[in-house]
Amino acid sequence: MLCVFIPVFGWAQSYLGLYGTENSVTQVRENPAYIITDDRAQINLFSVGGDIGGNSLLFKKSAFGFLFNGNITNGKDYVKANSSDTKMFWGNLEAQGPGAIFRYRRRFHLGITTGLRYLANADNLDNNV
Repeated sequence: MLCVFIPVFGWAQSYLGLYGTENSVTQVRENPAYIITDDRAQINLFSVGGDIGGNSLLFKKSAFGFLFNGNITNGKDYVKANSSDTKMFWGNLEAQGPGAIFRYRRRFHLGITTGLRYLANADNLDNNV
């Protein structure tokens, strides 16, 4: 059963950035096979990605208006979840770079990358949080 669910849940630990052959240098840590590129070098000076989530607040589409006007209002743009479920919060922040991938003598593919990941998780939060 574990092998069945790995493709479903395994992507959660992947880098939160661009994907595809155009940006495979950011994927080397998840799968070293991404070192094999066409006939070009790839360089990543610095990239960062992140996401947060939880089940305490429910956001509406209008909440994204704060990106333009700087305002977000309780009751209009978001509401506190009234469910009896235990409240939780999680966050993931990842920085990568510098890194590089290049081909040597048409036969060897070399890659090196550095990165830092910060994970935060808070469970069993009080409903008043």
